[in-house]
Amino acid sequence: MAVCLGLCRSGKLKQRVDASVSLLGKCCLCPHGCGLNRLAGDAGKCCTYRQAAVSRYGHHPGEEAPLVGRDGSGSVFFADCNLSCLFCRNHHISHLGEGHKVTKQELVYIMLWLQVRGCHNIKLASPTRVFPQILETLQLLAKQFPVTRTSIS
Repeated sequence: MAVCLGLCRSGKLKQRVDASVSLLGKCCLCPHGCGLNRLAGDAGKCCTYRQAAVSRYGHHPGEEAPLVGRDGSGSVFFADCNLSCLFCRNHHISHLGEGHKVTKQELVYIMLWLQVRGCHNIKLASPTRVFPQILETLQLLAKQFPVTRTSIS
């Protein structure tokens, strides 16, 4: 988060957010490169709209220790996927679209909830095509909670 705070203060995060959101106008965020205008409400081949859709989120202590630290990871599973693999472990999420659209503020609340639960980090499942929305969320977090570098451990 310290990197995001520095980028936010310098204005570079806003530039990156703006550049990534503009990609939604002629979507090229997954290998399909469908070119649809997600800003106008169209869904790409990956079934993703302007807003990200979250299937589920929660504390996930069951991964390898180097990845989850002492207290486990927080996981956010985005609905749908851009690959549709036949061997997918999360078929109900990635193929069936199980989930609901979330606003940037709702994604902020999800991330803060995971932090309050003691999660060491936040893992994002199938984030490629919602990268602009993730950057917008990080920008919103940095603006709402502008901590100093010395307060980050």
